Amino acid sequence: IARLPAQQIINVAGHFRETRSRAIIEATSCLLLQLIFVRVLGLNGVLIGVSLSLGWRCVDILWYANKFILMRSPKHSVLRLVKAAIIVCITSYTSIILLPNIETWTQWVSWAFAVSFAAFIIMFIINLIFEPKRIFLYAQKLLRR
Repeated sequence: IARLPAQQIINVAGHFRETRSRAIIEATSCLLLQLIFVRVLGLNGVLIGVSLSLGWRCVDILWYANKFILMRSPKHSVLRLVKAAIIVCITSYTSIILLPNIETWTQWVSWAFAVSFAAFIIMFIINLIFEPKRIFLYAQKLLRR
């Protein structure tokens, strides 16, 4: 989802041909990483290979769109992507550690709410650390309503 706006900017600007080789590198690296990791980790290795190649391509698309089309530094966009990855990793790790053996539907719903709340808190704290001005701006907008 993070790469879609940048990919659309590339397509609208007519830079498909300029980025075609990068798309081929993404597909090739995806296939190679899947073949390497599937031998060691099975199906999880396939997912890891896809995730790594998509992650690289996402950063590449953000960098290309910012640098060559929007003519600005890609630093801000890439930092936001890194921040989102940190949030996902911390939330996933926390969820795995805290998750008990769920046996009923009601337990699953209860834990889904608990994990969602924990994810919101983690996301809020990390955003407060990385972008405090934006958080305060959003808080002001919410309070005005």
